[in-house]
Amino acid sequence: MAFALMAVFSLTLASCGDDDEEKTQYGSNSEIDYTLQASGRVVVSDLDGNQLYVSIVKDAGYRIWTTDYNMSDATISFKAFMSPEDGLNTSKKLTMIALDPPAGESLEVGKISDNGRLSFSYYKYDREGYIETKSVQKWFTGTVEIVSIEANKYITLKFSDCKSSTEPKIVFSGEIIFPIRKKI
Repeated sequence: MAFALMAVFSLTLASCGDDDEEKTQYGSNSEIDYTLQASGRVVVSDLDGNQLYVSIVKDAGYRIWTTDYNMSDATISFKAFMSPEDGLNTSKKLTMIALDPPAGESLEVGKISDNGRLSFSYYKYDREGYIETKSVQKWFTGTVEIVSIEANKYITLKFSDCKSSTEPKIVFSGEIIFPIRKKI
């Protein structure tokens, strides 16, 4: 499965742009951004298990970093932006999850990580009385696993009992579908 996933990424990268441009570009440790429309939802609860709200995925994608065209040293990270169903208000709400699986790990169905980053957004009044959005980035612990991979279509990640490491203390679980760019 890991070889199939890397083949998907290789074919995807090979299908974008002019080959001569890519060979030069990848030799300089570039970043490839594959932010595409996604779906999913995350249920957010307090530490006692009481559901606080649900965040719906609005946009998600993955990024691949590599220093060579053959992707022998490629690393991948996932990021999803969400919107709480009841909107942002004066309390801190989960609006982004970022996951960087351990380097060197093969990506296949099963557990891939015990931690990652997340961001909370909330409104705050400034000195003049204007509302501004603040964002706080924290770490989370829990289980993150790949539950399915569909070549040239998507990767589905499942977050189970993921807990924020600092305030606000929350637990979140859910699934997010990260689309894969199709070969043209």
